[in-house]
Amino acid sequence: MWRIITWAWRTGVITAAPRALEGPAPAGTKGRPALDPERCIGDGACERACPTGAIALGPVAPPEHAAGLARRPFRLDYGACIFCGRCAEACGPAALRMTEDYALSTRRREDLVLRATVPAVAGGGADARPAPRAAEETK
Repeated sequence: MWRIITWAWRTGVITAAPRALEGPAPAGTKGRPALDPERCIGDGACERACPTGAIALGPVAPPEHAAGLARRPFRLDYGACIFCGRCAEACGPAALRMTEDYALSTRRREDLVLRATVPAVAGGGADARPAPRAAEETK
């Protein structure tokens, strides 16, 4: 015991990397959900399907150019995610998929949050309509 304490004091290392997390995920285990932002239509189906509220879509921002797409922020909190896969099942364009990556340890809580900006394509749901521009509001 004394050797372990002196070794930890000298090296600053308290724990070693767990060997159980090496290799592929155990059978029947779902890994983390991964997002392909270019396939996402921003309709919020994944957000509504998530039982823990780990997925949040922000308000739709108007397009920067006349021909551009409206966009909205996407946030996935792996700290709140239970890796059930309901978001991937609800995602029509398959922008979310479950991976085999299940080892998500990190030293900072904010490293467990995935942030992206996704398109809000017309026809992508009621909350995917872009906000009106200032010039259109005065008409």
